[in-house]
Amino acid sequence: MFGVPHFYVIPGFVWILTFAVVFIQTLMQPVISLFTLVKGSLLIATVVVTFFVGAEVSLAIRNDFNYIGAPFLMGTVALGGVVNVMPMLYQKISPVTTQVKHFRGAVVAGISTCTVLNILWCWAVLHIVPQLPCSSMSIVGNTTASPTVTPVSVVTTVSTLPPVSPACSQNLSLERSADNGEIATLPLTEIIQTMHPEFSWVAILVQLFIMISITVSYLTLGSAMHHTVVGWVEGSWNEPGFCRYAPIFEGISKCCTPKCICQSLISLFIFAIVFTVAMLDPQGFVQILDRGTSLFINLECGVFIFLMVRNARSGNFSSLDIPLETPWLLYHLHWLVALYFTFAVGYDIVDSIYITAT
Repeated sequence: MFGVPHFYVIPGFVWILTFAVVFIQTLMQPVISLFTLVKGSLLIATVVVTFFVGAEVSLAIRNDFNYIGAPFLMGTVALGGVVNVMPMLYQKISPVTTQVKHFRGAVVAGISTCTVLNILWCWAVLHIVPQLPCSSMSIVGNTTASPTVTPVSVVTTVSTLPPVSPACSQNLSLERSADNGEIATLPLTEIIQTMHPEFSWVAILVQLFIMISITVSYLTLGSAMHHTVVGWVEGSWNEPGFCRYAPIFEGISKCCTPKCICQSLISLFIFAIVFTVAMLDPQGFVQILDRGTSLFINLECGVFIFLMVRNARSGNFSSLDIPLETPWLLYHLHWLVALYFTFAVGYDIVDSIYITAT
C-alpha cells in the first residue's frame, strides 16, 4: 500500500488490530462504526469517480462465461461474511418486532446497495484495465525492425505502427494480477498513474479506499470470529470465574477470569494462523478467498445453518416465543439457499481437483 513493502505492513496491521479486537472490543465498536461510515462514503465516491474515468478510457470488454466460476465463489464469500457478522450485530438490538423488522430491512438494503456498487465498480475497472495481457507480437513489432529493409520502408513501417501502450509494456492486466494473487486495484492504480496522469488523484482515492476497506473488514470479521469464540467458550464452560467472590473487583472480573483468558488465547491462536499465512504467502490472498474461505463458508451456510433453520422449528425450540416469525413462503426458501451453497461446495471441490490435475 502506497509503495510500502508488505514485510513491514502486515505485522503491525495484523497485531494492532488483533489486540484491539480481543482486548478492547467495547471501545472499538464506535471506531468500527465510524470507519464503516467512512468506508461506505469512500466506496460510493470511488465507484462514481472510477465509473466516469472508465467511461473516458472505454476499453472494449470481452465476455467469456467459461470463467464465471471464480466470481461465483467470491460472491459466496461475501454472502457468507454477512451471515457471520449478523449474530454480532443482532445482539445490539432489542428482541422486539419493530427492531427485528428494521434489522432485516437494513441487512437486505445493505446487501442490495453493495450489489449495485460492485456491478458498477466491475464495469469501471473492465473499461480501464485490460482483461488479458498484450500479445508478444504487438510488443515486439513495435520495438524491432528488419535490418534488410530500405531506409524509406523503415520510416514507413515505424510511422504506421501504433505506439506501445504502457499497459502492454508493463504487462498490466487482470489476468496477470489474478495469476499473481493481486487484487484488481493494483493494475488499476498503475494504469491511471502511468497512462492518465490527469486522474492520478483517483488512484490515490482508490488506494485510500482499499486501505480503509481492508481495515474495516478485518475489524468486522475479526470481531465476529472473536464473538463466535466467546459464545463457544461460554456454552462449554462450567467452572465459575474466581473473581465472582470479590464484588470489589466486579469491574475487572471480565478480564481476569479463567474463562476470559481462555477466550482470548483461542482468539489469539486463530489470529496467529492468519498472520502466519499472510507472511508466508502475502500474494495468495485471492487464492485463499477463492478456494479455502469459500469452501468453509459454503459448508457453513449450505449445511450447518440449514440444519439450524430446520431445528429451530422442531423439538423444544418450536415452543419458544420469537419477536418476528418468518413468513411461511420465505421460510421454505431455505431449501433453495441450501441448494445454492451446496452446489458452490461441489463446484469448488471439483474445480480445485481439475486445476490440480491439469
